[in-house]
Amino acid sequence: SKIYKIKNEAKNPRIRYKMDPKEQYGAIKDLEERDLEIRCIYHSHPDMPVFFSEIDDKRATLQGKPVFDVLYLVISVRGREVVDYGFFGWDKGKEMFERVS
Repeated sequence: SKIYKIKNEAKNPRIRYKMDPKEQYGAIKDLEERDLEIRCIYHSHPDMPVFFSEIDDKRATLQGKPVFDVLYLVISVRGREVVDYGFFGWDKGKEMFERVS
């Protein structure tokens, strides 16, 4: 297993997260070369609670379906401390992401 830290290239990285496309492509290429699979995608919500935001949903879906069949880990951070976290997965019946833990 491997964790890929991908640069946040959002204009306001404190409130938005946008993966650097080159780094994202490089990570996916490396996964394929190593015959590994994406299992989880994570990001933090600084000074915010754990939830799967509208923007999270927009970036995780394409034409109303998940881009990757993975769990999404959202981490709530206050200051430099993790205060909560939650995993979100795709609910096929509801066709939306739901908190699974």
